[in-house]
Amino acid sequence: MSKPKFYAHSLEGEPPTNWQGLEEHLQRVAKLAARLAEAFHSESWGYCAGLWHDLGKYQAEFQERLLGSRVSVEHSGAGAALAFKKDKELGMPLAFVIAAHHAGLANPVPYSLPFRHPTPET
Repeated sequence: MSKPKFYAHSLEGEPPTNWQGLEEHLQRVAKLAARLAEAFHSESWGYCAGLWHDLGKYQAEFQERLLGSRVSVEHSGAGAALAFKKDKELGMPLAFVIAAHHAGLANPVPYSLPFRHPTPET
């Protein structure tokens, strides 16, 4: 029995057999991100970010979306959660990069402090 095929992206008008496989996509992005991160001596960080950025695409719901389902599927959180789970301190910046790879970076809010309004009240 063959293992199921997971895809990173669909190609309009093309059958799934012509789509990019998810494992290939993750490996290519990891290598590219590592190469780009060489500029600031962070190849291993770049590699991890690239390798984990689309882990959520392994969800059955995401694969169904590629096949035409209209369900909305968040896919960035899985890799971000993995980074944070691996190391709560060092994984935090990596988690932000992974979670933001489509939406941009958010400002981290220290979770140990009570929430305060960003502007002083008058």
